Amino acid sequence: MKVYQGQRTANGCVVTVDGQSLPSTFQQWRFTADGFEWGYDGTGPSQLAFAILADHFGDEYKALKSYKIFRDQVIAEICEDEWKIESSVIDRTLGETVEVAMTLDELLSKVRGKS
Repeated sequence: MKVYQGQRTANGCVVTVDGQSLPSTFQQWRFTADGFEWGYDGTGPSQLAFAILADHFGDEYKALKSYKIFRDQVIAEICEDEWKIESSVIDRTLGETVEVAMTLDELLSKVRGKS
């Protein structure tokens, strides 16, 4: 089980995974040049949520599909300057969501019995 830890310092936010620095830059996905942040739902928390999920899944595309939910439900809710998130929290948080492989119109048609 991986452990992600963050600390807000005078020099900025430091985030590690199992004691090693968590990469903040990715070839295709960059939400901000200002680095990681937490406690709200802006670009810094988006970058952090994406980076944690990219590491957790080992797949940037899978992280891209889920980072907003994780940001809103976990990262934006962190109020402390220091925190720790275990990989089981990620699995539990994302396990509570449901991905529907159809458009909203298709889903509404099925719900209304028009399919």
